[in-house]
Amino acid sequence: MAYLGKRPQDTFPAGNAVNAATIAANAVGSSEIANNAVTTLQIADSAVTGVKLAANSIAVTHIPNGLLTATQMANNIIGTDQLVNGVVTSAKIAADSVTGAKIADDAVDSEHLVDGSIDTAHLGNLQVTGAKIAANTIATGNIADNAVDGTKIAQNSILTRHI
Repeated sequence: MAYLGKRPQDTFPAGNAVNAATIAANAVGSSEIANNAVTTLQIADSAVTGVKLAANSIAVTHIPNGLLTATQMANNIIGTDQLVNGVVTSAKIAADSVTGAKIADDAVDSEHLVDGSIDTAHLGNLQVTGAKIAANTIATGNIADNAVDGTKIAQNSILTRHI
């Protein structure tokens, strides 16, 4: 049989062994590699890049604790559906970040107010009515001069001894 080019004994090393020197560049493709023949030991460091990873192939169990920080996350990547109930504590809420719009109607009552937290500057006009004034709490010093006229005095309420 006639050989074109190199003879087999010139191409293969002693013992007819196949090694990297005897394989032509790009001669071995994925179809020539047996299933499970390539393990992590055969993969070079940094050989697997992001484009080689399938979507959703990295699970939380693959990320060491403390490795993922805020700088590695895109803005707004964590939504409320990813937060576990109770994970946001009052220590994590910035001062003055809860506005009136975020407080449910009738959610704040007297148990949430400290004594003296409502002063006269924060009472709305006409908010203190007669029903809110305890009996015998208004003294004459609280009544302005000339504030009581005859229309405010009940008939027969002033006796001779008061004149």
